[in-house]
Amino acid sequence: MMKLKHQITIVNIIVFFAVLLPILFIPISNEELLGFETISKSDNGNHRSQAFYVINSNDEFFNLWKFTHSWRFCPPEPLSIDFTNTTVIAVYGGSTGKGASVEITKIILQDNKTIVYYKVELYVYSSPSSSYHMVKTRKLENKFYFIEI
Repeated sequence: MMKLKHQITIVNIIVFFAVLLPILFIPISNEELLGFETISKSDNGNHRSQAFYVINSNDEFFNLWKFTHSWRFCPPEPLSIDFTNTTVIAVYGGSTGKGASVEITKIILQDNKTIVYYKVELYVYSSPSSSYHMVKTRKLENKFYFIEI
């Protein structure tokens, strides 16, 4: 009987250290998945190198919009955006020898930083491109990190 009690105690200790103890050391962070809306996406963003933008003013947005569409004969008018409660985030893939598509897939607010996840997909049979994806989300004024997935 004593041997059985001893074995049960050992099993409880093993379960504690193997299962419960690691849970105590998992870092706790405040993480929030943010919603966003695409405002512009194309395979020709007029950028030769990769670029990332966080825009919180009409002037910044207008300048980027104008440059992005400057190659067009009749560029579209910039959207009207209220920057008191909105931030625009843009990812440009740069010029590639192949066709490519850039897409922002997820935006996470974590503690005091914003993490923007994006992917680049290359096309095998296509003409050269300079793709980009521009989205708007709620107002954000913290540190940004861009991660390719």
